Amino acid sequence: MTSITVAIPFYINSSFVDLKNCIKSINDQYQKPQEIIIVVNGRKISTKEKNKINYSLKALIENIKLRIFYLEKSSISKALNLCISKSNCEWICRMDADDKMLSNRISSFNNWVNKNKKNNLWIFYSQIITLEDGKLGGIWKTCSPRFLNIQLSITNPILHVSVFFKKDIIKQIGCYRDIPKVEDYDLWLRLYKYANQRKNKEAFTRYNLPLVAYNIDLKDSKESMSFRSINFKTKYQIRNLNLMPFPILTVILCIPINIFCRIKQFFRPISYKVFKVLRFKYKLIKKN
Repeated sequence: MTSITVAIPFYINSSFVDLKNCIKSINDQYQKPQEIIIVVNGRKISTKEKNKINYSLKALIENIKLRIFYLEKSSISKALNLCISKSNCEWICRMDADDKMLSNRISSFNNWVNKNKKNNLWIFYSQIITLEDGKLGGIWKTCSPRFLNIQLSITNPILHVSVFFKKDIIKQIGCYRDIPKVEDYDLWLRLYKYANQRKNKEAFTRYNLPLVAYNIDLKDSKESMSFRSINFKTKYQIRNLNLMPFPILTVILCIPINIFCRIKQFFRPISYKVFKVLRFKYKLIKKN
């Protein structure tokens, strides 16, 4: 069995109930991880408050080592890098405090690794199920590794919370960089380039079933997409990494990719609302 650290950055003003539900979903795994590292971030916290947090969270888990660290007004990148540096395990499993693991997430990863021991795996990601008002929604399909070079040239095709990554490899490329909203996207881009340099075609693997329930935040998603399309894509991603087969294509694609991102940004909240209405009507029809 592989050794796994679950890394959870937690902003102190976020919902503590969501964090507890997240911890419970980890504790309910068929196969449990070796440790959980939570980095509480946002403001200075008194010793009394720290003790209260530590006690309430440790009461939720059994047979898993829980370590909690505290930062003052730091970025999510610094919180995640602290998780990586403090981890005693080979693999890091990413979670957000408002998401939930499906009960087979750790066991599915372990089974895959045991069956593919010769595979030079660096990143393992899965499909996800959306979480809407505490209830499971539809499946959000992620990109196949075969088309990552194309997808990475358009948007971020790998959802951060669906990922297991090899700790030592992430350390080799410098861990997370402090780029707000796109710290994960930046990491995948650098890792993809590193995999190409090492000629590792097995670095990225997708599990074809959902393993995580992901809490959709439309406002945050819209802000992130806007940042990617306007400030990040043309200045960093396409010009520096040349992900497409021919470098000239990356230059030609700059304009249509930005147009595509803007259109997607505009229609995504509308399409999500339509999806919720249709799903509600379907439930009514089914009941009748």
